[in-house]
Amino acid sequence: MPAVVAGEAVSQGPVCGCAPGHPGEPLIDPQAIERLRELDPSGRQGVLPRVLKAYESSLARHLADIGSAREAADMDRMLRAVHTLKSSSAAVGAMGFAQRCADIEHGLRAG
Repeated sequence: MPAVVAGEAVSQGPVCGCAPGHPGEPLIDPQAIERLRELDPSGRQGVLPRVLKAYESSLARHLADIGSAREAADMDRMLRAVHTLKSSSAAVGAMGFAQRCADIEHGLRAG
């Protein structure tokens, strides 16, 4: 039975297909989604849709911030945005993206 996430029905399996370069690996870790569901087992509080909506909004904002920080050569601002995306992506189970952010963060710190 599909779950409803941010107003949309999604399957219980991999969310949004597979991670680029990682065939068969879901973009979103189903266990992370299950952990979020456990915070609101009945779904009455709408925790999962609210968390995912907040992540979506944060993602757009931080990606834009990374772009403008890059144009301005502001590595500190870029580092903060990448670090935040790393953490929030891991929290919602976007582990592949979280790892890419970690790689970028490491590169920025290394100079």
